[in-house]
Amino acid sequence: MRANIPPPAAPYALKGRKRHPRRRAVLTAAIAAGSLLLLPRRICLDSGGQASPLSFFVAGVRYQKVAVRLQEGDRVRVVPGTFDGARSYTVLTTMGIRVGFVPKGEIAALMSLSPASGGEHSAHVLIADHNTVPWKRYKLVLDT
Repeated sequence: MRANIPPPAAPYALKGRKRHPRRRAVLTAAIAAGSLLLLPRRICLDSGGQASPLSFFVAGVRYQKVAVRLQEGDRVRVVPGTFDGARSYTVLTTMGIRVGFVPKGEIAALMSLSPASGGEHSAHVLIADHNTVPWKRYKLVLDT
């Protein structure tokens, strides 16, 4: 025969104390606010309508046979083109050697800048790390 055994107490219910629901809400709000700070910034126009610098890692570096190694501060050109019928941008050195491409996620932001030079942009190398994975080798910043 089974005796009536009460269910075990919740881990937070020690000696009649209740858990404060506001603690959980404050903790959740703090985590949400902290995670917003870690999101990448993809906004090209600030609230005043001024163009802010757009930065991105160059895609496709591993597939290019680059004769020169770019260094931090080197100037490059970002030239529009098409790939599989879609708009794309190629990253070229000042000598015309292809380094890679602008990532798909940044193309819309780059198109919104649309300079008077027919879509061509100038940029410089912000980070040049030759000892990392290829997709993080070069980080560019557009010149404003």
